[in-house]
Amino acid sequence: MDDYNKQALDFLDKIGAEILVRYLKFDKHFPSDEKERDIWEVKIIKDSREYIFNFGDSITNYEKWIDEIWKQYPNITGWQEARRIKQLQAMGGKYGGFKKFDGEIKFSSAGQGHRPTAYSILACMTTQEPEDNIDDFADQFGYTKTSETIRAFKATQKEWSEIKQLFSDKEIELLAEIQ
Repeated sequence: MDDYNKQALDFLDKIGAEILVRYLKFDKHFPSDEKERDIWEVKIIKDSREYIFNFGDSITNYEKWIDEIWKQYPNITGWQEARRIKQLQAMGGKYGGFKKFDGEIKFSSAGQGHRPTAYSILACMTTQEPEDNIDDFADQFGYTKTSETIRAFKATQKEWSEIKQLFSDKEIELLAEIQ
């Protein structure tokens, strides 16, 4: 386990939270995506509160996993078959239910599959109150296309609202240190 992921797991332990993940699909996650990626449903639980959202894993992680499948199964005949094996591994061999998040990337033909790390999930979260004016938001993040600006603005506002309900101000400060 690397230092980044250890820091993220220590944060979860310190505040008494856990992350659960469930594989959803292989698809484009963001409107501007040119390639597909693994999309996971993430549930962060703290006390009686929870926040559920979709997480698009990095395309690099997907490509590493496919390379590992090619090594494990040298007789597969094409990308479609490799993707099916990968999806079955991600789902633990079956669909349904959340899997307890252990923070490790798994490569396994036994069905554990690959999951995003705690660091990769937590480092992407909003830790500062976003601009409340869409024009200021667009300037801050360099958006020029109106539809992308509106989508990102609404998503960031929603995420910030969820984070404020899930974590205390002090915990948000600790979360920001992960990044």
